[in-house]
Amino acid sequence: MAHRANKRPPGRIKSSIVARLNTRLFFRLLGIYFTMDLLLLILFCGGLFVWSEQQAAQISTLVEERGVPSAEATEWMTAGDYTVTAGTPEADGLRLPGWLPSPEETRGGVRYFNPGTVDLLLPLT
Repeated sequence: MAHRANKRPPGRIKSSIVARLNTRLFFRLLGIYFTMDLLLLILFCGGLFVWSEQQAAQISTLVEERGVPSAEATEWMTAGDYTVTAGTPEADGLRLPGWLPSPEETRGGVRYFNPGTVDLLLPLT
């Protein structure tokens, strides 16, 4: 019985086809997972943006009907997570671009995004 000579070049790592296929499948599934997470994040942020624009449109309609609220009513509004003030020159947050869609009630208005002081990593610490 003749001994077969090793025909592989020296220095090359022997890898089974199963390990290579499993590695490819792992990275493919990992890519799909991250893509789906990114898609869900974009959809969530879009939905949150649309909801907040509708809330702003409803508040704008109330201000047009009833006028700017008094100082006492402003304290009650902060309990509802919104505040209406008469023309503050400086707004907090990031100014949103004008090309973003908005309801008819708030069209042409200057809009800002202010995430507040929420610490997203608080539950982890």
